Amino acid sequence: TDNTATTTTTVKVKLDPLADAPNLKVTDVWTKEDSSGVALKIETSPNSPTETLTIKVTGIEPSWTITNLNGGTYDAATKTWSITLAPGASFNGGPTLKPPADSDADLTGISVNVTATQTNGSTASANATTNVYVDAVADAPNLSASASGGNEGAQIALNIATSVKDNDGSEKIDSVVIKGVPSNYSLSAGTKLANGDWLLTSDQLSGLKINTVKGGSLDFTLTVVSTSKEQVAA
Repeated sequence: TDNTATTTTTVKVKLDPLADAPNLKVTDVWTKEDSSGVALKIETSPNSPTETLTIKVTGIEPSWTITNLNGGTYDAATKTWSITLAPGASFNGGPTLKPPADSDADLTGISVNVTATQTNGSTASANATTNVYVDAVADAPNLSASASGGNEGAQIALNIATSVKDNDGSEKIDSVVIKGVPSNYSLSAGTKLANGDWLLTSDQLSGLKINTVKGGSLDFTLTVVSTSKEQVAA
């Protein structure tokens, strides 16, 4: 005989999800000296549609300017840019950073922290470091020029002065070219080139004169071109 009986019931088991560390990728970026800046490249996404991401960027030097917050906020006291996304949302971008004027100093060691928060409050984070590299750009130099008068056949003083605008020591006057010297005239310093122009260093401008000859040109115009150059470290 069958002397067994069975009763079946169900037990519902519910587990609270724990946040997973978010996906995070950062890429170094480049900009030029005196540019309008460059946006950081931060790519991050949650592993669950119920997770909310908060992104924080620290290590931004105070001398740098944030020209575009890209939806985030900046706390000057803590030097922190941050943004909190909608649940399940991903992010690609970052704040736009502008280097200080006349500076080619890189901004390295920027810290990126992304925290995923689940609906029950559990969190998990991912961290990375990124850099902004600045390419040096030479500024147009200061330049002034005038000439004294005199008689034909005399030495005429040329008052030419040039200097770099960027005074951080990274630039130098690379060359000075004087155009328009009559073919039978010469300068007291410098080298005459095959095309008739004269090439000088900035040091040769001190006491510079043009040697005229009697019967030569009485009225002519000189063009002075000063070129500055960034001294890029090897």
